[in-house]
Amino acid sequence: MGSRIAVTVALAAAVVATAVALVPVAGAYHEPVEYFRLRDPQIGESSGVASSSRRDGLFFTHNDSGDDARVLGPR
Repeated sequence: MGSRIAVTVALAAAVVATAVALVPVAGAYHEPVEYFRLRDPQIGESSGVASSSRRDGLFFTHNDSGDDARVLGPR
């Protein structure tokens, strides 16, 4: 009975090791993808972007260094 448990444990360990080996490496490099471009000349930098929960295609951005902290969106 002890050898059956040892075989089961070894098989389970092999399955887990195989599954871990097949998981892609976190943070693997890929070329950047541009989804949209911020064209408002007031936006010198964008430190964060959030989409509107009320209107599709509407985004807000904020800056956080080298300027007064402000949130920018459509006028």
